[in-house]
Amino acid sequence: ACILRLHHNIIQIISSTIIMKQTPHFITVALLGSIVILQHSNSCCYAAPSSAIESSAKSRLINVLMPLRKNKRHGRPAEQRQQISDNADTEHNNGANYILHALEHVVPTILHHNNEDSSVVVESMNAEYNVDSNSNGIIEGKRESSSSSSSMTASIFNLVNNVAGAGVLTLSAGVAKGTGWMQALLMCGILGAMSSHTFTLIGEACHLTGETDFKGLWGVTIGHDSAYLVDLLIAVMCFAVTIIYIGILGDVFTPLLASVGLPDAMNGRTTNILAISTFALLPLSLIRNLSALAFTSTLGFASVLYTVAFVLLRSLDGTYALGTGKFVVDQVGSSVNIQQPSFVHKSTWNLNFAALVLASNLGLAYVAHYNGPIFYRELEDACPKQFGKMVHIAFGILTALYAVIMLAGYFTFGDVTQGNILLNYHPSDMLSTLARFATGLSILFGFPLVMVGVVEGFAGVLSSRFGIDRALCCEKRRSSVIVTLLSIVTFLAITVQDVSFVVGLTGAAFGSFIVYILPVIIYCKSVGLAKGFGSLEHQRAKRNYFLSYMGTFLGVVGVYMTIKDYLG
Repeated sequence: ACILRLHHNIIQIISSTIIMKQTPHFITVALLGSIVILQHSNSCCYAAPSSAIESSAKSRLINVLMPLRKNKRHGRPAEQRQQISDNADTEHNNGANYILHALEHVVPTILHHNNEDSSVVVESMNAEYNVDSNSNGIIEGKRESSSSSSSMTASIFNLVNNVAGAGVLTLSAGVAKGTGWMQALLMCGILGAMSSHTFTLIGEACHLTGETDFKGLWGVTIGHDSAYLVDLLIAVMCFAVTIIYIGILGDVFTPLLASVGLPDAMNGRTTNILAISTFALLPLSLIRNLSALAFTSTLGFASVLYTVAFVLLRSLDGTYALGTGKFVVDQVGSSVNIQQPSFVHKSTWNLNFAALVLASNLGLAYVAHYNGPIFYRELEDACPKQFGKMVHIAFGILTALYAVIMLAGYFTFGDVTQGNILLNYHPSDMLSTLARFATGLSILFGFPLVMVGVVEGFAGVLSSRFGIDRALCCEKRRSSVIVTLLSIVTFLAITVQDVSFVVGLTGAAFGSFIVYILPVIIYCKSVGLAKGFGSLEHQRAKRNYFLSYMGTFLGVVGVYMTIKDYLG
């Protein structure tokens, strides 16, 4: 009897020790294991604790031990989650699994006195914390409920709509840098396939971890302490896009105003950018409720489709044919003459480092991977197979659109193709005027949405990293922040005359990281956490690191070549 009572006292002491919040991970494992051993060694003659003691122990187990399982995404205690993410330590992975395994035996021990069905209690705790554990401590395929779901067709349209943007205007110029048109076509297809694959990896990671946003994925796989970098990444990306947008607005509205008779003295790119920023972009950016601008997403996609169709038409109808085209001869009823098409350097298979300028432009054209978790969450009956099918179809459509406008624009103007393809078309070409107007209108009303991304992103960094009140940037000093940011963006847009430079630099530096590098890291970490680091599945997942190495090369060399091409 004394021995049994001693076992009982030991179990109570161990339980109290476990409850200490600072108990190290390996001690927790050892203590829980001790309880299991004590239980099994006395399975036939166990002296149960009193009701009061048992009730207290049960309560403490539910309220303290269960947080070890509360993390429904990877089933690990909070103090170990960061360590596992950062170190990929197999020993700690296994230890966390032992905690969960031992827990299933601790509860029956505490509940043995009243012959209470322990499985019912465990399930009730699971339900309370929304936990469904497997042997590895990760909920595989667990998804938080979403208030809405999107069909396969709707998801494909939304993804194409989300990815396709004004970046398509720079693709033809990438070919004109010296890449053979067949090589450009192959590059467009290969990078499209790579981008599609890495986008599906984001969905796989969501399936494995249960996360439904990009910041959550980063926190689980890379580390919560560095999750603020997601806000910084999005803020910098949006900041670069605002420069591109303002530059395009200056490009498209200058010939538009010329077509309505505005004198050249009052119609310069710099003057127009200053006027547009002051009298249009600033008031729109200061609007607090941007729900009325939601239509710009569809408007932007419609303008992209129209521009693709227009560029293709003009490449086939001969109106810009060298020497004979209606809009390239000297007398066209207008005082403005465009640069004559030239095909001196036209090539089919030429490939050199200048092709990385095109690769950089494509890097930005395919980027939307930070929205991958949203598309996975909203896809109806989402699973990796369904998500992969949706992504491959969407990126196939995008690749086709990019290939058409890229080659059609290049075959129309050749070596003289400008960074913004719309600048090559004659102001008296009414179809080009409509393309400029549609593009300008979609960018004008879409700009405030991008500016919000800049403000919110930087506010998130200041809040999470430096403890500065988020409301200070987003609410109290919102107007001052927007005026300051818009002034900087406007200055940069005026300084950089060629928007393709900003597109290429952003695509090389950030597009390569977001499209080719980050998804691979997140996916491999997710597989390691779910299946075990060093497992067969993890070894297979690590094959994708080849894409990250290629992305690093494209990014570093792409930045160098983009700057070199711009400077000289």
